[in-house]
Amino acid sequence: MIIVQDRWSPSDAAGLERLLRAAQRGQSAGADPELILLPLSGPGDGLDEAAALGVVGALAATLGVVVAGALRLAAGSVGFVVGADGRALLRSPRILPDLAEGYSDTPSALDEPAAFAIARLPQGQVAVLVGEDATAPHLVRAAMWSGAEIILNPACEFTDEQFGIRQQARMARAYENHLCLVTASPASVLREGGFEERLPPASALYDEWAQPVRATGAESFLRVTLDVEAVRRRRSEYFGNLCVTTRPTIYAPGYRSAIARSDAATPPPQTVPDWVAEGERRARAFAQAHPPRADGIARYDILLGQVVVRHVADAASAAEVMTRNLDHALDVVGRFAAAPDTRLVVFPEFFLQGSRMGRLPQLFPVAGIDLKASPHIDRLARFAQDHKVHVCGAVLEIDPEWPGHLFNTAIIIDDRGELIHRYRKIQCADVFGFLDTTPGSVLDRYLDRYGYEALFPVADTRLGRLATAICFDMNFPELFRAFATRGAEVLLHPTAEPYNVRRRAWENGRQVRAWENTLYIASAGLGGEYWDGRSTDAPTLSSRGHSKVVNFDGTVQCVADGPGAVPLGGAIDLRALRQARADAQHCPLLWDEPRVYERVYSGTVTLPDNLMQGPDDRPYLGGKALNEVIGRFTASGVFVAPRKAAAAAGNLASGGL
Repeated sequence: MIIVQDRWSPSDAAGLERLLRAAQRGQSAGADPELILLPLSGPGDGLDEAAALGVVGALAATLGVVVAGALRLAAGSVGFVVGADGRALLRSPRILPDLAEGYSDTPSALDEPAAFAIARLPQGQVAVLVGEDATAPHLVRAAMWSGAEIILNPACEFTDEQFGIRQQARMARAYENHLCLVTASPASVLREGGFEERLPPASALYDEWAQPVRATGAESFLRVTLDVEAVRRRRSEYFGNLCVTTRPTIYAPGYRSAIARSDAATPPPQTVPDWVAEGERRARAFAQAHPPRADGIARYDILLGQVVVRHVADAASAAEVMTRNLDHALDVVGRFAAAPDTRLVVFPEFFLQGSRMGRLPQLFPVAGIDLKASPHIDRLARFAQDHKVHVCGAVLEIDPEWPGHLFNTAIIIDDRGELIHRYRKIQCADVFGFLDTTPGSVLDRYLDRYGYEALFPVADTRLGRLATAICFDMNFPELFRAFATRGAEVLLHPTAEPYNVRRRAWENGRQVRAWENTLYIASAGLGGEYWDGRSTDAPTLSSRGHSKVVNFDGTVQCVADGPGAVPLGGAIDLRALRQARADAQHCPLLWDEPRVYERVYSGTVTLPDNLMQGPDDRPYLGGKALNEVIGRFTASGVFVAPRKAAAAAGNLASGGL
């Protein structure tokens, strides 16, 4: 595949022909037509879409190549793919406004459901998302569920304070959807009066493991290899498969509700002043929906307690292990929590019981925490009162209302010692056969008991609006957006992350989640563990630590740069965050329009809900449920079986891989 960085215009057919011929030069002839991706074009000088595509189509047919790109027209920017026979294979109107460029005098398709059209090429199943559309999590997810294996992203990037994080967002989209995302951005644009403005190198290929191949400068062409078979192999694996573990049925009702509450769709602005006014309107509406508390504390310190844990492994030692773990956790943060500006303390996932008990159901009644009747919760509450701090952490919870079930639950206790927040992990490792219960596994009963909003709790506190997510949740942008649209300003993330190939994408994801939702992320991780709960030997360092605070613009504020027990201090400035949310040009959260993608989410089923009919059910054991989804997606054409697995495609539906 050839990514073009030279600028082009459909009104200059001769110049475009020279560019395409130069792009082909040096390429060996193959059985399939070459795919050439052009960046967002210069102005069409009065050409309409049909005429502009006619120019591109005639050249594609003459040269025997497939040409993709985007046209900048008075009626709005439109992405396209033209086949080697000159026929237009798909069109994809730009959805988001020209945010990186500071808006433009063109409309967008922000007011209507997107088609998410797919072109089936020899290189793979292709969708086109123009400009910043490829940074928007729901748009890429919807394209993937429509069948995209490759996202082509003709763009025009500019240097500003968000240039780097926009590239990181593209990297995140590739990883979250196990696809290749290919961006083409011009090395320069021609301004009025003939001035040539040089642009940063933004062209790149991001693969399914978030590994980038980037342009290094103003080179005309970037030649890359599209390995769609690697995408297909990754999608055929059930473990860690984010395409099929994301639950659209959890999120789609919220999108339908948001559409029902919103004003009827109106045509988007068509001039820069009108886009500016629309951004200001959206920012005001969001601020009015989520006003700050009169008694709020706008600036305070946060403390992450990175700890080393012992595992509850048997009933006889359960009480001793949990007491030692809690002693250790409070010792790590104790003297730092006493500082007058420290208002919020966050502990990791499993900081109290370790993770091993989650696989031993006989331990649930002994070591599971009943939040309303636990001496350990009482002790955390006293610590919060004594130190005048809010305390957060994730525990394995039992609930008398759900006998036999175990929830992976994040809690917040306020500085009065009151339990003010309980979030039960939605995107959990239960889908890989572990014993946790998630709301989706028992969804109908869960909603009957608590209502839909209980899935995404946000605590309105003096420290701002606080929400929580746990470990694996980090991979699911829909969850973080659900919290942000409910006003969350600080997202607390208790986690326990090992060393593996996914680390780069997880670290990148933390920064992208913060930026795309304009919120702080405080991620407290385990710093190590003892294999034996009662052992006095040195702990392993298999839990990597790396606790960190990420600012609302996606920059990393501070990090514990290794494992071990670490009290990590950071700072929260809510006044700065709220000011950033008032800047619509740099706040992606404000441009989220569910009406664009709701149809795809509502029409897609990955894991069926309510699979756990009783506490002894193991519906996900051995990857059976996930393999069934992979088989269903493959049969419907959303996924394509990899070549080596093609002969066994019939086994996918029955769980064979």
